[in-house]
Amino acid sequence: MSCQLNTANVQTQKRLSLEPNTETIVWARVPNYITLGLQGVCSKSKFSCSKGLLVAKAVVTVPYNRKVPVKLLNPTSENVVIPKGRTIAEFSVLNNEYECASFSDTIPEVQHVDVSETIDSPHSKFTCSKPDYSKVKSLFTLPENLQETESDKLACLLHDNLDLFVTEDNPNLGFTRVVEHKILLKQDAVGKHQKPYRLPPFKREILREHLDNLLKQGIIAPVSETEDLLITSPIVLVTKRSKNSAKPCAQDFRFCCDFRFLNSQTREFKYAIPNLQELTESFSEVIPNFISSIDLSSGFFQMGLSNDSSQYTAFNTCFGTFKFSRLPMGLKNCSKYISNAYG
Repeated sequence: MSCQLNTANVQTQKRLSLEPNTETIVWARVPNYITLGLQGVCSKSKFSCSKGLLVAKAVVTVPYNRKVPVKLLNPTSENVVIPKGRTIAEFSVLNNEYECASFSDTIPEVQHVDVSETIDSPHSKFTCSKPDYSKVKSLFTLPENLQETESDKLACLLHDNLDLFVTEDNPNLGFTRVVEHKILLKQDAVGKHQKPYRLPPFKREILREHLDNLLKQGIIAPVSETEDLLITSPIVLVTKRSKNSAKPCAQDFRFCCDFRFLNSQTREFKYAIPNLQELTESFSEVIPNFISSIDLSSGFFQMGLSNDSSQYTAFNTCFGTFKFSRLPMGLKNCSKYISNAYG
């Protein structure tokens, strides 16, 4: 399995607004699996092209915070809004395919660039049109009893905040460190290294896909050879309920770690989870106009895990040993910690 990938997405850390006919340098982030100090080339992405933006190719070095500069040019006559978490550039590792060329000091510098007036024209091809809400409506289940104008207003609201939802164009999960999960071992805790469970060939390919996806999002990281691990756990692929009778894919299996031994060595976190019946009865105090529900996509993976606790989540696979950088499912106190974060 390839843990070091040659390309990576460079994504925005906050919502940006680019004024028309302006050039801006923004700081965007590369994933956690990109090695610090690695050199690469930032170039255009599908998203930046779809917005009519121009991205200047540049050689960058990945710093400690993994934020690299990206020069963007908005040649259109309209403001361009870039939501948080969008891929504005592609990072390609600098390898033997690239060749450095030296230029003479006698080559004159460019002092002035003429911009075509057709770009400034409001009737040019870059003019922003009314957003197409058909794609937004296909991503969400909107109430059928809404009028067309009400449905469009709701779709407009979802469209403006689409970066808050996990979609094909924005697959990355949210992340918060409001409450960090900590694993505290018992005083008499002992270590144990468990071998990976045997998997049939087709499940190994599914495991590879899960690991690649978790690495890309910075949810897990490879374990260094110098790390001294006290406990390692095996993983299991749990089959989801699905009516799909075709060839199984990664979406048909849930990636889980068998943390039973780790949990037996972990101290209990004393926190009272809110009573579900009391929460339900609180609805009777006010008559709401609407009742809606929001489900966090892979909610545990959106919560932070302390650096000291990460080593205890190490797990063995046929492709190597990894550890979690975020809160995984199956830990003894994870439900209490995430309930504390909601409170």
